[in-house]
Amino acid sequence: MNNKVTAGLASMVLLVIMLGSIVSVEWGSETMSSIAFGDVALVLFELFGAALLVLAFVMFSSLLGGTFLSKEEGEE
Repeated sequence: MNNKVTAGLASMVLLVIMLGSIVSVEWGSETMSSIAFGDVALVLFELFGAALLVLAFVMFSSLLGGTFLSKEEGEE
């Protein structure tokens, strides 16, 4: 497969995953309440786990991309 086709396919898969995670979260259906400090991690991973995983994947990919680009610029 061509690199452009592969990149386009990967972009489409990432877009579908991101949209799926955004749609799966119920935004604003609950009223805001105070959360105890010890329960922040539990609430974060239970309610927003899918969105958090997608965000982690995007940030990791951008880190790898930045490293690749910086190595590529140094070789010239």
